[in-house]
Amino acid sequence: MGFYDAIRVGAAGAADTFQIERSVRISRDSDNYFSVNNSSSGNTQTFTFSFWMKLGKIYSGFLPIYSHYLTGTNRCGITLTSGTGSAGFQYQNRQSNSHKALIDPAEKLRDHSAWYHVVFRMDTTNSTQADRFIIYVNGRRIAFSSGSILVVQNSTSVLNSATTHYIGHDGFSGTGDFYLADIHLIDGQALDASYFAETDATTGQWMPKEYTGSYSGTSYHLKFDDNSGTTATTLGKDSSGLGNNVTPVNFSVAAGEGNDSLTDTPTNNFCTINPLDTYRSGNTLAEGNLKLTRSGSNFGNARGTFAVNTGKWYYEWKCDTIYNQVGWVNTGFDINYNGGDVAVTSSGGNGVGMYWDSRTFMYGWQNSGGNDYFPSSGSYVTYAAGDIIMVAFDVDNFKFWFGKNGSWINVLGTADPASGTDGITPVASKNDGTYRSGMYFTPLLSCFSNGVGHVNFGQRPFSYTIPTGYKTLSSANLPDPTILLPNNHFDTLLWTANGGTQNITGLNFDPDWVWGKSRTSANYHDLYDTVRGDNLRVFSNGTNAEVSGYLQFGVTGGFALSAGGNINDGTDSVVGWNWNAGETDSATYTVKVVSDSGNKYRFNNFGTSAVTLDLAEGGTYTFDGSDSSMSGHPFVIGTAANGSVYSTGVTYQLDGVSVTYSAYTSGYSSASTRKLIITVPASAPVLYYWCSIHSGMGGAVNTNSTLGSSNFDGSLQAKVKANPTAGFSIVSYTGNGSNSTVGHALGVKPDTIIVKGRNIAGQDWVLYNKNLDGGNQPATHIIKLNTTAAEADVNDVWNDTEPTSTVFSVGVEAMVNYNTSTTYVAYVFSEVAGYSKFGSYTGNGNADGTFVFTGFRPAFVIIKRTNASNDWFLQDDKRLGYNPANSYLEANTNLAEQAETDIDILSNGFKCRSTGNGHNASGGTYIYFAFAKSPFKNSRAR
Repeated sequence: MGFYDAIRVGAAGAADTFQIERSVRISRDSDNYFSVNNSSSGNTQTFTFSFWMKLGKIYSGFLPIYSHYLTGTNRCGITLTSGTGSAGFQYQNRQSNSHKALIDPAEKLRDHSAWYHVVFRMDTTNSTQADRFIIYVNGRRIAFSSGSILVVQNSTSVLNSATTHYIGHDGFSGTGDFYLADIHLIDGQALDASYFAETDATTGQWMPKEYTGSYSGTSYHLKFDDNSGTTATTLGKDSSGLGNNVTPVNFSVAAGEGNDSLTDTPTNNFCTINPLDTYRSGNTLAEGNLKLTRSGSNFGNARGTFAVNTGKWYYEWKCDTIYNQVGWVNTGFDINYNGGDVAVTSSGGNGVGMYWDSRTFMYGWQNSGGNDYFPSSGSYVTYAAGDIIMVAFDVDNFKFWFGKNGSWINVLGTADPASGTDGITPVASKNDGTYRSGMYFTPLLSCFSNGVGHVNFGQRPFSYTIPTGYKTLSSANLPDPTILLPNNHFDTLLWTANGGTQNITGLNFDPDWVWGKSRTSANYHDLYDTVRGDNLRVFSNGTNAEVSGYLQFGVTGGFALSAGGNINDGTDSVVGWNWNAGETDSATYTVKVVSDSGNKYRFNNFGTSAVTLDLAEGGTYTFDGSDSSMSGHPFVIGTAANGSVYSTGVTYQLDGVSVTYSAYTSGYSSASTRKLIITVPASAPVLYYWCSIHSGMGGAVNTNSTLGSSNFDGSLQAKVKANPTAGFSIVSYTGNGSNSTVGHALGVKPDTIIVKGRNIAGQDWVLYNKNLDGGNQPATHIIKLNTTAAEADVNDVWNDTEPTSTVFSVGVEAMVNYNTSTTYVAYVFSEVAGYSKFGSYTGNGNADGTFVFTGFRPAFVIIKRTNASNDWFLQDDKRLGYNPANSYLEANTNLAEQAETDIDILSNGFKCRSTGNGHNASGGTYIYFAFAKSPFKNSRAR
């Protein structure tokens, strides 16, 4: 059997920075660890221990990291403490059964999908008690719980003394369970995290860097880059130059699933089985979450930590005992049902994918419409214990290939994933891509009762050659996200009210939508935007019409607050969520002349003549009068309806050449192309557009301090400010009481639309969401932001019509289109991979709740149950700052911030941690809106 080394497969896209080549896998089931035998003592008061770690299996107990244990009553070490998953670090110095220090961080570390950087800094000589022992996680100093026993000044630790120490073991109760990489012990120096890592300016990612400081005494640097053996001079080699090698115990570097030397590192994170996303009863993971064991009856399903929506991917599965199932499934499919294999039991919802059952067929399924079986007739295709299954998936063409022991299975003909021939495609009627739009697909792995299997995603050499054009599931191979720095488009600000005037800043952009809420008082939510303008607010928790407010835009990186209002009252703690609706406006309008009680100008073939235009100050607008109907009607702009030409910021072009106003008007009729271009200056007066020859053809131009530009894509004229890159636009329009359409300027179909009447009291906030009504089309269901109500079928809201890439439809319902005197604001969103997600999930009613893959580490999450009455929950990564993300507000109420342990925010999504109806009721259906802190490709574990 030949082995294929995937270390460098698909390495394109990895940053040209400091690289960590290898890690070691410490597995509690294998009892492997390192022994550190100090022949002489180092500094037991001052030292630094830095390492990178990726969590292994969930284990309720202590997982030692760096320890020296003598007896049960005399122990000193740093461990991961017990809990649901690894809960957090603990430092313990216990002598003669008395604690000299016992430090427990307040936050929980339960993210198994990405790497943490951890630094333990000891300096007992420090005069400040809180600074004698510090823990940094991903460059951030973390807080300790209130019950911690802090380090006594000038005390000594057994750690770094002249005795035996352990990495990944405690010499007492067992080993840890995690990956480790790039370990530094720095003797005699108390260093912070910046000595070992730094923030990458391009991605915002906390990245390893080369340590350039000094080593002395007992210091060592473990790179684990020599896996030619398992001795102290190979796998345990010290790269500091001091020769302080460590001794590996029970490690293997032999080919196959037992190999503990892997290329899964902080600079190239690999997929593993996700312990937060398995069928919760009877599944056990081991060996760095690459081994799956099923102890319960029927099949137990698990998914990978990675999910993809484009590209060609390959992995291998070793069937250790029958029966197994292996393939791919979408992340939205519910695998937490009661037994049965995934193909037969599709009631979990929206199952899309393909897998191979070791006993029988290959199964393909899509939604609950039944399954395709391959082959459809003839002999079964099976595999048995000891077989290695090859799995190839072309996401873009939605084709699957399965192989066994080096040969591809010819189900439809001559199977060859490299050439794309005879791939299996289930449910052909739904494979135009529309149904799968926005779906992510992840490896599906399943074992039957007492079954065992091992997966290899490329972190060790493959058994067989990866097909040409296919990649391993590693972060280096994930597509580069469109938005590398999400905080250029969304971010959260925290401030303290002062009851007066103050500027709130700190954003990397000038916000266009600000949603603020007092955290400490039962005040209304205040929502402001730049399209409506300064000092105009609406309330997410009420049906009130728009009222005057206390927030002004125009402050770089933030906004100004004046005295009063719900978000600057007294000394309240306040949170504000902020969105960027794009840079300064620009637009091109085609201008034509029509006969409408005399000749009139029309824009972009809109159905109404001589409309009032909205042009934003600072925006650049091109009026293209090249249509033949314009030849005798020079289009000009002035300060009066028919005269007083306005020239500030105006350029005239004929046939692509800039000309004077006189040449423009005199040569207008003979030119082939004609353009007037205006960059609207600050404080421009009200302007007018008109014909330089004929009167009565034009109309007014609003150029005030509000932002947004006239949009003529729908049957209703709208004012829109759009950020298509981030999938967000703000739309203001006036109703007409008839079925109509409204332009949104995103260029793709929206996934969520939130509408509120501005000048009509008593009207609810109404939402379109692509996941309502089970994702069925056309749009008939709504849900209301200001109430607890479940989704409802209301035909007149969206006119039973799905939004398109240019417009959304509104019916004759007062919430969206009452009459010609009613104005509305709409906040319109479309998903952007790696930045935003508007998804759905099903609750399981268990404290080990549903895992939701978003493709990024969320900065802000909104959750609403749709099949029953419940509140809208708002959670972010700033207010508490660590897991569990247990501070929530409710969009539909004015309640102050509430503390609950409902979700963990993770590097690739979020995990429900409660059984409450608001987040995770058994069988409950939920929609969520999430915005990114960082794309998963660039995320660190949280």
